[in-house]
Amino acid sequence: GQYDQAETILKQAIPEYIKHFGGAHHKVAKVYNYLARLYLFKNQNDEAMNYIRKSVAILKKEQHPELYISYEYIAEYYLKNFNVNNALKYIINAEKVLHKHYPSNSDLISRIQELKDKTV
Repeated sequence: GQYDQAETILKQAIPEYIKHFGGAHHKVAKVYNYLARLYLFKNQNDEAMNYIRKSVAILKKEQHPELYISYEYIAEYYLKNFNVNNALKYIINAEKVLHKHYPSNSDLISRIQELKDKTV
């Protein structure tokens, strides 16, 4: 129902965002992350990973602070596949991005720490 509607809207947004901002813009990456999150909710993990990879490619080039979100989703992907070592690696990557761009008392850092605690 609502997931399918959200998926349709997000997929329709991609070419519009690319046309308006260009394919390598962080706003396009944000839509990719929204789709990835949706697919993680639907347990379509491989599809989620496809969109996460696209997002990472864009956000890494820009050194954009929201790269932590992509890393968090990759960690979730690995946790769903019982690969704790890889999950921890991406949680640490997310943590590094957060510490670089956000204050140490940020709720985002606390949330990543909670995710990290699940892996140890």
